[in-house]
Amino acid sequence: MPVLKIKRVAVVPAEAEANTTYLIAVAGGNDLQVAVTNGDGTAVKKSLLRTDIAGMINAAIALSETGSSADLVAAEAAAKAYTDAREVVIGESLDSAIVAEGVARDAGDAATLVAAKAYADQVELDAIAAAGVAASAALATRSDATLADAKAYTDTKVGTEATNRAAGDAAALASSKTYTDNAITAEATRSNAYADNAVATGIAALDLSATVQYADNIAGRDVIAADLTKSSLIFVVDASGDATVTVGSALYFYDVPNATFAKVAEYESLDLIIPNKTILEGFSVVQSRLHFDGVMIATVDFDAAGSTW
Repeated sequence: MPVLKIKRVAVVPAEAEANTTYLIAVAGGNDLQVAVTNGDGTAVKKSLLRTDIAGMINAAIALSETGSSADLVAAEAAAKAYTDAREVVIGESLDSAIVAEGVARDAGDAATLVAAKAYADQVELDAIAAAGVAASAALATRSDATLADAKAYTDTKVGTEATNRAAGDAAALASSKTYTDNAITAEATRSNAYADNAVATGIAALDLSATVQYADNIAGRDVIAADLTKSSLIFVVDASGDATVTVGSALYFYDVPNATFAKVAEYESLDLIIPNKTILEGFSVVQSRLHFDGVMIATVDFDAAGSTW
């Protein structure tokens, strides 16, 4: 599995390393741009960190680098001091035993140098480890603070968004209600106008020719009959223009298919008095004389056959 490396640079190298995250200082060193490379060294993603997050990362890196450098410097100084001291001791030992231990001196020198080198290497490793621990602790502390800041920022954004959304929803609902109310009012007005117009048009278009028509005289009757589409009754106030009517009104039925009139009633016939049973019962014949209500009003003579003279 490839090891992901993190490097801080001013610009991404022309030949970027594979599986490497480059932290690129921009805008005077206050912001960071992150570039991540894949397995063949191609930069696949770049992003610019927010200023406050970039500042925290820069501070953590600076703190780590400062601690590591100080520890390394101290370790190197201690190793150098120890080496210098050992060289003094070795020099003195060599001076006092230069004749007796010529061959052993070389071996002793070699062993001492190896030991010194090993000690220095260990001190350097210990310093590097200590610097790593310090950097990790610093990064952990800064990470906790960053997470807290990020959480607070997110909570604020969420709260603001919820408030804005609620206000927007309320405005949208009010606008929608106003639109709906106006639409309903307009539709009701349009519907009423349409209904009124339809009723007026329908009434105007009604075919009333099958009802009883009214005419002042026979001439008016004929004019009305010419426009009828259905056979109808026509009442004529002055029907004296009809040879069969002497005076008064008459009611006619006009047959449209045959274009003919049929008189069905006239006022003259309404003036006839038809004797009823009571009147007839008032007449009587007493001794060949005609009486009405017991009063003789005429004499009647009959022959043997019952005929009058």
